[in-house]
Amino acid sequence: MKIIHCIFTMEIGGAQILLVDMLNDLCVTNDVSLIIINAKVNMQLVQQLNTKVSVFYIRRPVGSLNPFYLFKLNSLIWRIKPDVLHSHERKIVKMIWKKNLKTIFTIHDVNVPIQYLDLYNNLVAISFTVLNDIKSRSALNPAMIYNGIPMESFSKRSDYEMSDKKLFRIVQVSRLMHEKKGQDILLHAMKILIDNYGLSNISLELVGEGDSKGFLIELAKDLGLESKVIFLGNKNREWIYANLSSYHLLVQPSRYEGFGLTIVEGLAAGLPVLATNIDGPNEILKTLPAGSTFFNEDSMDCAKEIIAIYSDYTNGTIKEKVFSSKNLIIEKFSIQATTSQYLKIYKN
Repeated sequence: MKIIHCIFTMEIGGAQILLVDMLNDLCVTNDVSLIIINAKVNMQLVQQLNTKVSVFYIRRPVGSLNPFYLFKLNSLIWRIKPDVLHSHERKIVKMIWKKNLKTIFTIHDVNVPIQYLDLYNNLVAISFTVLNDIKSRSALNPAMIYNGIPMESFSKRSDYEMSDKKLFRIVQVSRLMHEKKGQDILLHAMKILIDNYGLSNISLELVGEGDSKGFLIELAKDLGLESKVIFLGNKNREWIYANLSSYHLLVQPSRYEGFGLTIVEGLAAGLPVLATNIDGPNEILKTLPAGSTFFNEDSMDCAKEIIAIYSDYTNGTIKEKVFSSKNLIIEKFSIQATTSQYLKIYKN
């Protein structure tokens, strides 16, 4: 089967990471191409694609209305002659001239505008949270397929012992965009852990880049956390696969989130995960013993839940919680489960 995936920019984000994992799985038995429309490309991310995936660059300047790029895009589609075009950007359907081409759009977050969605043959929401958001604002009824990850690629944590002589390492992985991802909430929780609970043997490492980096560095200084917080910048997938298991806890303090791929990654690495009790993350964690939630934007409650997880380490109960979550995670969130469901839609 000939499949084109199409996206505007190929920079590090949840949709792009899912795309890499999907393409690497799909290309085993299908003829798969990726078209990147805009001239914003993280080559490290592209280089993680299997060599069987054909990658094409339109190199359109962001926001350009020059018809040359439309012609270049459509000429490429005509040349490839795909069975299906899978879009990861809402407006791409308006750029496609070939009207009898089957098109699919994955809705990657809540609050995506409804305009143009009815032009696609099929819509897929990445969670029931996203599905219900679309249904509450339209008559559309997307399918629902959870984002998956390559479970077998992740190094798994095996040491679950903890004492006050060991460093309790917390990690947060996402774009540094505190208005959505809530890193400031976690920094305030770190301050509470040290001042109110006397938990000094802790550290927080933030993986990612973004517009909030300067603000978060200053906030960490203002809170006196310079020696406790490390900004690691962007890390490639191989680093995530190899190193996530070296931490004790992954925290995702998002203010709003349609799903939360890093939550699944933390679970795959054998970590307990703490996230806000908003719909997307809660949908993942609510049935998992290794998952915990705290009230949205509540640093005090976040700190309280971290203490509870730290106690699970010190009293020896955390290992059983993590292990009893393992099969549920594989069944629901493996990349193989994701791609097999998409293939059914492609072939329908």
